[in-house]
Amino acid sequence: VIFFTLGAFAFFLFVRRLFIKYSEQERNIIALIATAFLVFYPTLLHRTVAGIPEKEPMGFFFMFLIFYFLMLAIQTTNKKNALIYGVLAGFSTGLLGLVWGGLVFAVLGVSISMLIFFFLRSTGEKDFFAYAAWVLTFTFILSVFTTKYGGIAGLIFSTATAGAYFVFFLLLADFLLRKSKFIKKINIKIPTAILSLL
Repeated sequence: VIFFTLGAFAFFLFVRRLFIKYSEQERNIIALIATAFLVFYPTLLHRTVAGIPEKEPMGFFFMFLIFYFLMLAIQTTNKKNALIYGVLAGFSTGLLGLVWGGLVFAVLGVSISMLIFFFLRSTGEKDFFAYAAWVLTFTFILSVFTTKYGGIAGLIFSTATAGAYFVFFLLLADFLLRKSKFIKKINIKIPTAILSLL
C-alpha cells in the first residue's frame, strides 16, 4: 500500500513532466486523470491492497522514478544536471532489479527510446552523459549487490539488458567520433550515426 502510494505520486510527477509545454494547470489536470486511471486499474488494484505479498507496487515505484529522472535528464540543458539525473535513474534501475524481475521492461524501453532518438539525431553530448551515468550506475548496483544477473558479464550478454550496452557503446562511438580531429579533417559523406554504428 505504501509503495503503491509512492508509485502513484512518482507516476503523477512523470506524466506532469511529459507535458511540460502545456500550462501548469493543464499539466496538473492531465497528470491527475492519468494517475486516477492507474490507481483504479483492475489488474493492478488487487496487487496493492494490504495483506497481499506482491512486489509489483515496489517495482512500479522504481520504474516510474526511472522514467521521471530520465525525462528530467533529456529536458535539462545543463550537462552536470543531466549527469546527476542519469545517476538517480541508474540508482532507481538498480533498486528495481534488486526487488523485481520486471527490470527488463524499463531497460528495454529506455534503450529502444534512446536508439530512436540517436538515429533521429535528437541526442547530444548531454544525453550521452546522462545515458552513460544511467548504465554505469545500474551495472554497478546489479553486479555488486546481487548474483541474480550473473555479474557484469551476465548483464552484458543477457537478452534483457544487452540492448542497453549496445546503445551505450553506440553513443560512446558517436561521442568519440564527434570529438575526433581526424573526422573533421577528412571529407566523409557517410552520416555520423551510420559511421558510429559501423
